[in-house]
Amino acid sequence: MKTLYTILFALSIILINPWGSSRGLIWTSPKVLIIWLIVGVNLALLWEQRKALTIPRQWKISLILWTIFLSIGAISTLQSPFPLTSFFGQDQMGDGWLYWLLIAAFTLSNSLLLTIHPQLINSQFQGLLIGGTILSLSIFPQIIDWRIDYTATMGQIIRADVNVSSIFQGQQPIGLYSHRGHAAIVLALIIITALVGWFSRFITTKLTAITLILTVPALLLTSTRSAKLFSI
Repeated sequence: MKTLYTILFALSIILINPWGSSRGLIWTSPKVLIIWLIVGVNLALLWEQRKALTIPRQWKISLILWTIFLSIGAISTLQSPFPLTSFFGQDQMGDGWLYWLLIAAFTLSNSLLLTIHPQLINSQFQGLLIGGTILSLSIFPQIIDWRIDYTATMGQIIRADVNVSSIFQGQQPIGLYSHRGHAAIVLALIIITALVGWFSRFITTKLTAITLILTVPALLLTSTRSAKLFSI
C-alpha cells in the first residue's frame, strides 16, 4: 500500500499522454485522472475501516466549509451563460466546478485516511519529491533544445518557433506541463514540501538534498517570478 501511494503521488505530478490531441489531453487530463484514482483508493480503504473510523471535529468543519464553497460554485455554474464550460472547465487548466469537487474529495478523503493510516504520509511525501525530481530533470534538456516536449510529435515544428504540439519556443521550458508557469508553481510547491517534510522527519535528508539540488535550478530556469516569490 505504501508503494502504491508513492507511485500515485509521483504520477500526479509527472504523468502525460504523449499521443493526446490537445494540450489538455497531453498534459492536464492524465494528472487529473491520477487524482481521481487516489480518491478512489482513499475511499476504498476508508470503507474497509468504516467500523473503526472516528471522524475528527476538524474534519467535520472542513466538510462544512467545502460544502458551502461547492454549493456557491454550483449556483454560479447553474446561473452561468455557459454552464457546461463552468462545470467541466477548460481541459488545459483543470478548472471548473468538477475540478474543485475533485480537490475537495481528495483533501477530505486523504486527511481522513491519514487519521487511521498516519504512516502513509511518508509515502505520499516521497512520491511528491520523486515526482518533483523527475519534473526538474525534464526541464534541463528543454533549455538545450526548445523542441523537446516529450510528446509523440517531439522535434516536429509547424513554424520556425512552434512545435506540432502547439508549444511556442518562447514558452519553454515547460517540463511536463503545458505552460512553464504551471511547471514553475509545482516546482515551488515541491521545494516547500521538501523542507516541510524534512523538518517534520517524513523524508530523509538524502532525498531532501537531491530534490533541492535539482529543483531549485530548474525553478530558476523557468524564469517565472510569481513561483520564485511563492517559494521564498
